[in-house]
Amino acid sequence: MTEETPATEAPAQAEAIEIPDTPVGEVAQKMVDTMNAADDTTEADWEGLLHESFTAQVPVSDFVGLLNTNIRPAQPFVPTAYEGGERQSVTTLDAAIGDPIDLSIVLDPEGLITGLTFTPAAPES
Repeated sequence: MTEETPATEAPAQAEAIEIPDTPVGEVAQKMVDTMNAADDTTEADWEGLLHESFTAQVPVSDFVGLLNTNIRPAQPFVPTAYEGGERQSVTTLDAAIGDPIDLSIVLDPEGLITGLTFTPAAPES
């Protein structure tokens, strides 16, 4: 008779939260969908979404390159926390690779992205 060894347990999957249906929530959901997509994002995907003040600091080609090269390879991303109003939000994302990140988004009154950052998630208190 042989002894069975206990199965190695996979890390627990983070439980996804629903992102609210607000102007900035819709943009946050688009970001999560883009980050989890099978295909790379393109400059055309962002036409009419990025404010000129944003693209003056981060050209669309650089933004797309960052997403495709540095962010998307860690997919899938699971939203685990969300704080926000109508035009500003922070979405905490667990990724398959690496530590959780916070996706911060700021919109202008017309709904264009004026600010978008990825930072290490704040530690839970």
